[in-house]
Amino acid sequence: MYEQCLNFLGLREDPFHVSPDPRFYFSTPAHESALAELLFGIETRQGFMVLTGEAGTGKTCLLNQVLDWLHQCGRSSAFIFHTHIEPIGLLRFILRDFGVPCQSKSKSELIAALHTWLLERHTAGDLPVLILDEAQALPLQTLDELRLLLNLETPRGKLLQIILSGQPELDEKLRLPALRQLRQRIMFHSHLRLLTEQETAAYISRRLVAAGSRDCSLFPDEVVQDIYTSSVGVPRVVNMLCEHALISAYAEQQRVVSPEMIHRIAMDFDLRANPLSVSDAEPPSPYLRFDRFKVIENPERPTIAVEPAVQDNPVSAVPSSAGVEPPLPTAREDRYAKFVESCKTQKSWRLRQRRSATAVLARKSAAFARKSATFARRTTGFARRTGGYFSRAWRAVTHPILSYARSVRQSFVQDCRLFSHSLTPPTPALEHGSSASSTNGKPPVHRDFLAPIVNWLRRPIVAGHTSGDRSEPRSRNRK
Repeated sequence: MYEQCLNFLGLREDPFHVSPDPRFYFSTPAHESALAELLFGIETRQGFMVLTGEAGTGKTCLLNQVLDWLHQCGRSSAFIFHTHIEPIGLLRFILRDFGVPCQSKSKSELIAALHTWLLERHTAGDLPVLILDEAQALPLQTLDELRLLLNLETPRGKLLQIILSGQPELDEKLRLPALRQLRQRIMFHSHLRLLTEQETAAYISRRLVAAGSRDCSLFPDEVVQDIYTSSVGVPRVVNMLCEHALISAYAEQQRVVSPEMIHRIAMDFDLRANPLSVSDAEPPSPYLRFDRFKVIENPERPTIAVEPAVQDNPVSAVPSSAGVEPPLPTAREDRYAKFVESCKTQKSWRLRQRRSATAVLARKSAAFARKSATFARRTTGFARRTGGYFSRAWRAVTHPILSYARSVRQSFVQDCRLFSHSLTPPTPALEHGSSASSTNGKPPVHRDFLAPIVNWLRRPIVAGHTSGDRSEPRSRNRK
């Protein structure tokens, strides 16, 4: 669709796109003077130059012309447009754009690497140039670091040429007392002014011709005058108005831009005062803005009349002159006044309800906090009082159980020892009745191997809880 629009208007491409294109560069006397000063300062190694101008006046396009000239001459250059950075970050950007390899994070090593590289390029006959666009966003500390970079020099001139480009805020920042040393080093200070009406007409024609247009009547003289009035000579705003005008002309199938199109576009982008605005002052209340309008009864077509200021009485919107009684309010005005009063009443009632609900919630929260604190104190006291009782009761219950467990363990150990002793086999001398075992002259005694076991089984339980003869036959237990 956009190509159809350009073909309909006899254009090969968009002549008013916002990107800076060297093919559409338009030079004015101010641009030529600034370009000559910058090139002369670079050639003579002046070191520090400043370019300022309003936003959209073509500073970036002029810097692109400088970069093209440096590339054609084989000079090294670095272009940095993101300037809201710290000094260490700026040094890294500079080294990266110049192509200097340095992986260190130390500031001193970065400066040393840059100094070494600048000396090498000076020996080779190079003139490295550093261009900082949007320099009004540079912090004060970073600007002061640039002053230190200017100290890299030889007796024949500066090793590094620096160009600062920014809006008029850059001039205000350079006038600060903290940057007086940097301001003293400015050798060329160029400024781009706004376009005049004749330069605006030449600017539009230059871009149309560069885009392939052969019809010079696409923007008549009265349209160019309206464009200049709306844009105040800012090239970027001229591009925006002309581009939207081309789209409007294609939408209306007209091959000539009309002044009405420029008026409508300027109003859409707030380039002109809005005739429908009531007043510049803001109403003191969100409900009083209804009082600015007075509804006029008209059976054919109701209209709305705008009043210059807010009146105290919303019903009588038009102040009465001396000696003339004000007209009685109509039924619609009466309903409207009641509606405004009801809105005010509802708002105050809702505000009171909200405040009362907040107060009730605060009181309930405070009461809950007091009750929680009281419960915590009582729980702590109860725990201190009942702690000793529970410990004594626990000892009274567990002491008999532990005593019984110890007695059972001792009895079991003793029975195990007796059983182990009874299982000890007799000696062979005792079994065969040899005389070697009789030391006291007594005859050897034959030991029954099962006798100790039978005696142990006949013994009662040592714990004392059960007594009786274990040798009783089972028949008696069954009876």
